Amino acid sequence: MKEALKSHMYWPLLFFILLFFGFFACYGISLSYQHVVSPPEWPFVSDTGARSPESTLFTLILSLASFMVLITMYLYYKYVIHHHHPTKLNTAAFVIGCIASFGVVLVGAFQWTVLLIPHLIGAFTAFIGAMIYGWLIVIISWRQLVPHVHGMAIVYCRLALVILGSAAIIIMIIFASLMQVDARYSSTAAITEWILIYAAVFFLATLIYDLRRIKSAEVKLVLHGDHV
Repeated sequence: MKEALKSHMYWPLLFFILLFFGFFACYGISLSYQHVVSPPEWPFVSDTGARSPESTLFTLILSLASFMVLITMYLYYKYVIHHHHPTKLNTAAFVIGCIASFGVVLVGAFQWTVLLIPHLIGAFTAFIGAMIYGWLIVIISWRQLVPHVHGMAIVYCRLALVILGSAAIIIMIIFASLMQVDARYSSTAAITEWILIYAAVFFLATLIYDLRRIKSAEVKLVLHGDHV
């Protein structure tokens, strides 16, 4: 336990716990106020944070999650550099991950019932960015960290999750389009959105395997001159 506390694995771990339970907490609150549809129908994740009081918790959860995932992605970025060397692929993954994280902030800050366009932009950025980040991390894990850092088992696990997420986003888009014609498709689109989100949550949780090895991280300060 002491070794775990000395590592940086708690960032993705806290992210996982926060989102795994946080969205269901928002769902429970919104359901108790009858703000969302009840089973067997299922709401979109954004529906569970569209109205007060659950909207405040929804915004807080996504803001904290965005902060945690930024730290997690930065630590993984530095971790790859430590074991391999700086590459454009690793840098691209980190930049895309940061953009996706900003999309998460937009989703939490702008409820679709108030400002739809910023919310949709944020959702699109978060979903697409997360999937691209996932595919890049799979490639990095396979090409740059196997076999000297870890084996193929973690790569296969990440690959399965990113395939699931990618399939979910395609199905969600299809059924979201169909629900414009027939509302009966809304629950299917909503369920695939939940699958997509939790595939991304579990994917980022796999970074615990790597970050548990990091005991300390430093930020290097470089000045242009001798005086501030």
